[in-house]
Amino acid sequence: MAKLTIVPFLSLLLLSAQASAQVYKCIKDDKIVFSQTSCPKDYREREITFAKGLTFETSNDKSQKDKLVSLVDFLKSQNMGKEKMLEMISTEISRIQQENDYFDLLKDSDLKRLERHRYWQEENQSDAAYAKAQLGIKQHYNGLVSDNLLMIVRLENYRDELLAHSIPSQDSASNAQRN
Repeated sequence: MAKLTIVPFLSLLLLSAQASAQVYKCIKDDKIVFSQTSCPKDYREREITFAKGLTFETSNDKSQKDKLVSLVDFLKSQNMGKEKMLEMISTEISRIQQENDYFDLLKDSDLKRLERHRYWQEENQSDAAYAKAQLGIKQHYNGLVSDNLLMIVRLENYRDELLAHSIPSQDSASNAQRN
């Protein structure tokens, strides 16, 4: 009799644990609200999921601006000198390059994990499912790296524009000092 009451209770407990594994983080101005249902339209939404002991937070915001535009807007709003702005751009380029190195490590790790799985399942390397999974991993990480490389190129172009605009002012300042 005790087993009959414990089994439904445990299944109910598992169902409730599964339902609470997804939470929405709703953001409006400086106000943050957590909800188990989707956010209202005037809030920015981030989805927080919990799986296998890990927490993942992904943005569901449809109106996100381009990352470079956001960065440039932020830098311009800070009223800083060009030297400081150039330093921050260089720092961001270095951060993105480190992120690319990290993506390469993750890609290698995922490919090795896939290879170990294939080996222990005694599948052939020419197996279609293995090749498809391998291609999916490579495409995913190569896409992330190429997006970052594009961002680096755009940041370098913006840095070059800043340098081109600052060079005449430095030359005119040095000419004024000579006269």
